[in-house]
Amino acid sequence: MKLTLQQKKVVNGKPEKLLLITGKTNTGKLTTLINRAAYLKNNYSFNQEDKLLFITTNENREIIKRRYDEQIKCNNYRTLFSFYSQNIEFKDKENFLYDLWNEFGDKSLKLKDDNMFFESMLEDIIEDFKRKYPRIKLFKNKKISAFLREINWIESMGILSEEDYSICSRKTAVNAEEKDAVIGKIKKNSSSRKALYKMYKLFYERLNSNGYTDKYQIVTKLIEKKAYISCKYSHIFIHRGELLTERELKFYQECACDKEYSTLSVVIDKDRVHNETGVLVRGKRMDYSYVSKKAKKIKLNKIFEVNAGKYEENYRDGIEKFQFINLNNNKRFDLSHDPSVNDELILHQEDIETEIKKEELITIPVFSNIAAGQPMYIEDGQQDSMNMPSFWFKGKKDIFMLKVKGDSMINANINDGDYVIIHKQQGVVHNDIVAASYNGEATLKRLNLKEENPMLMPENEKYDPIVILNDDIYIFGKAIGIVKGKA
Repeated sequence: MKLTLQQKKVVNGKPEKLLLITGKTNTGKLTTLINRAAYLKNNYSFNQEDKLLFITTNENREIIKRRYDEQIKCNNYRTLFSFYSQNIEFKDKENFLYDLWNEFGDKSLKLKDDNMFFESMLEDIIEDFKRKYPRIKLFKNKKISAFLREINWIESMGILSEEDYSICSRKTAVNAEEKDAVIGKIKKNSSSRKALYKMYKLFYERLNSNGYTDKYQIVTKLIEKKAYISCKYSHIFIHRGELLTERELKFYQECACDKEYSTLSVVIDKDRVHNETGVLVRGKRMDYSYVSKKAKKIKLNKIFEVNAGKYEENYRDGIEKFQFINLNNNKRFDLSHDPSVNDELILHQEDIETEIKKEELITIPVFSNIAAGQPMYIEDGQQDSMNMPSFWFKGKKDIFMLKVKGDSMINANINDGDYVIIHKQQGVVHNDIVAASYNGEATLKRLNLKEENPMLMPENEKYDPIVILNDDIYIFGKAIGIVKGKA
């Protein structure tokens, strides 16, 4: 499936702490989010602990999971590694929170979802308020459902005091037919606002005293209990973001790991019927007042046709295609791999296909990422493994692979997303491409030994050489090959 230029920019963009993708129906928001998830899993998931979470509604969950599985296997995101082991969780929005409540919530409170029960309880409270506040016409002119909607809104927005509610912006559009079914506009700092907040507090006090809570209050209580500490994710993706309450958005932000590359991506459909408690949309307009100014906001404009048949075609094909470049002689070899036959590779040379059996393969360990730009930290533990023809590496026992991040080696045909094969050795010579530890971090550069001081040279004029002056640089290997994915 061919993405638009705008979609490609979103999918392949750098990690954003909060990315908000908006658009009307059929602008490819979900397709973009699924591709973004596949991209971040392959490029910014550096160890086995890096979990991903995809939140949607229950009716879409299995469809999205299938589309993601198919997308991760398509040409844009292929690897020869064990990325098919699912480290991404697809969860229904409500059930995800309900499961957390069952595990971390107050055991004395049962979750209840019954508006008739809630309105029945409110009826007694409203009668009391009519007597207590006889001058407030609000309590005489509105339906019970209007008060329940307002109570739900206050709780979902995390309004913690009467003062905050008295001065907050609160305006709901009122149609003639439903004038008595919504609270409508209420003057700030009015007695009506103060009374409504007291009603809100009394409602939850009685609800809890009866041994119940609701879907709005559990999110607040999960935040109070810091339940997010036990469910940290490196990347979180939220479909139908127009339904998110302020409390839910805050909770998912807390669920994101405190890592430099952690992300939260949300898509918002402007044409859908919006939840009144949704924090990111007001009517048909976006409302960013509850998010950081640093959040990245992108609006998709072009109508995008989803070809469901293409997903099925990619799924049936499922053949991974790669190219190996031997840096010793610059020879190139095309490879293909059928995921259903894990122990074999096919070597393509002109019109000849050679089957390489399991006994002819060598398993190369894969470690976390190496920077081809600014130095990047490499984690010690092995992250994955890859099978390659053993006859390419005769006499080289200590080899491993690292994935390139950045563009400082592009003039040497080493690009962002490529995998470099490193032979661990200290005997390197002038002009070798080496993997080096610089101030405790890793980088990939060409070695220059012909200047007064040895230097690590980038292959991109945007970057400056790194001068080797003392023991702050340790060369731990020479690049002997590159693996590139092929579309």
